[in-house]
Amino acid sequence: VPELLSLPSMSLPQLIEYLVAVQRDLTEDEHGLIRETPFKDKAGEKRPLRELYLEIANLSNLLKLPCLAWEGSRPLTEESEAGRFLIAHGLRPLPPVKILLGAVKEASAADRSIIFSHFIRNIDRYSQWQSLAFLPTISDQVVKPTECYAEGDCALLGFAVLHPALKPHAHLLGIAPVPDGERVVKALCELAFERNQFEDICDWIGRKIGLSRSHLHILNKTSFIPAPGDKNGWRTPAQVYFEVDESLSGIFTALQVESPMARSFLKQCGVGDQPSIPEIIQRLTEDPEGLLATVGVEGYLALLRKIASSGLSVDLQ
Repeated sequence: VPELLSLPSMSLPQLIEYLVAVQRDLTEDEHGLIRETPFKDKAGEKRPLRELYLEIANLSNLLKLPCLAWEGSRPLTEESEAGRFLIAHGLRPLPPVKILLGAVKEASAADRSIIFSHFIRNIDRYSQWQSLAFLPTISDQVVKPTECYAEGDCALLGFAVLHPALKPHAHLLGIAPVPDGERVVKALCELAFERNQFEDICDWIGRKIGLSRSHLHILNKTSFIPAPGDKNGWRTPAQVYFEVDESLSGIFTALQVESPMARSFLKQCGVGDQPSIPEIIQRLTEDPEGLLATVGVEGYLALLRKIASSGLSVDLQ
């Protein structure tokens, strides 16, 4: 082979065509010699086939891979006889996955399109990519498949969302549409959201997230509801109500939520429709003087009349 390569009249395509024709007659030593013979890459440097790559249009230059110099009239492809012969002797048909996906972070939008077109088309031929951070998000981060989600509303709770261009391939890339209940509850407990988006978040959870009883129990005990009128305050579900009579507004906190799905979710967490008579009585018995100071004499009398009309009694001793 080295002697054939040194012949000025013998081009690489001609050499490979000849070797393909006689390959059944080659000895193991001759096959080994082909594997170790240096061939020129496109920069003119000589390397054995195991260090060279089959050129892939647009992608190889982008990744700066050393590609086998090939100037034949027929293109060198994986399917061609020459391509199959060279690959069998060490030529690398695919870029290494770490080089391929590692280029995403600094690549332009056009280059990312080239990278992902190749990767998605050949994804079954690659392995060990699931642990790599290579997926662009709507905030232009690059994350692992387990660190982002396909649906845009996930961003409401601070979760990374896959770039829309890749959303049609989310399932193939192993990306879940939404986070599981445990992660959602954790984000709520950590207050990982904007207060003014609270109703939208609850609406999304009500529509998309399945929460278990244990999840709802955790939220029932957690101060994750923005306190109305207090930009720094938080309330548990038991501390707010969807409707509060005007006479009770100084005692109980009303939560203004219009979305039916958001209300359904919050009700499961423990938010009440309105204060019950026993709850009003409890407030009266806990601190009657403080309650009087809060609602005034007229308000206090109105509360007593409300309780009296219910048939329940109050012990203020």
